[in-house]
Formats: sequence, structure tokens, C-alpha cells
Amino acid sequence: MSKKNFFILLMITLSNTVFSQEPPPARVVTMASFEKEIAITSPMVGIVDYDVVSSLSPEVAGLIKEHFYREGDMVKKGDVLVRLSSDFIEKDIEILQKKSEQIDVSMQKTEKNLKRLDMLFKNDATSEKDYDDEYFLYNELIKQKEELSKEIEKLQ
Repeated sequence: MSKKNFFILLMITLSNTVFSQEPPPARVVTMASFEKEIAITSPMVGIVDYDVVSSLSPEVAGLIKEHFYREGDMVKKGDVLVRLSSDFIEKDIEILQKKSEQIDVSMQKTEKNLKRLDMLFKNDATSEKDYDDEYFLYNELIKQKEELSKEIEKLQ
């Protein structure tokens, strides 16, 4: 019986702590506030320290064919620092142009099929899905052609 009484007493004690009042608010330090107009800029005296060495990287990869400056030389904006060998770039452009020609052929074929399917669709001789598939394939080829044109433009 004493275990039972002990258990009941323990439950009453725990329930009192659980359902007791909330803890008091935290203590904080306060100060008086005031309104004041401030200047957006203030004159200051100091030294501006800048990096003496800068790292450069080209927009395109390639082998250096010629270089016009040595380390430590002063350069101005717009100066040509190096000339890259354009062999790799020319090959990349040639590959992209061949892909563009392939897309042109695919576009011609798809456009011709689309015209056929349009006539068949108007006469209820083909499904709307077949027509839509060809239509969206044609639009996809147009987007691929635009993308290749941008890549070629970037390399030139």
C-alpha cells in the first residue's frame, strides 16, 4: 500500500510543477531613446589599400599564341594581353555549324510532315496527338537552332 501512496504523492507533486504558473519574464537592461537627425555621408580621412596583384582568366579556353606584356607591366583597360590560338575555337564553330545544318534538315522534314498532318487532321484522318507531337517537335527544333546560333555567336 505504501508504494501506491508514494506513487499517488509523486503524481500530485509532478502535476503541480507541470501546471504551475509560467516563469517570470527575463530581466533586460533598458535605456532612454531619443530622436536625432544623422548625416548620410560624413567626411573621413584615410588610406585606400588595393590589391597590387590581380588574377586574370579568359572567357574561352585555348593555347596562348602570343603574349604582349610581361609580369609587372602596367596595363590599361582594353589592352590586348594575349592572343589565343584559334584552332580549337574554329573546330568548335565548325562542329556547331554542322549541327545547325542537321537541325535545318530535320526542320524541313518536320515542317513537311506537319503540313501533311494538318491536312489529315482537318479531314479527321489522323489523331490530334500525332499532330501535336509533330508541332511540338518542330518548335523544339526551332529552339535548338536558336541555341546553336547563340553558341556560335559567343565563340566568334
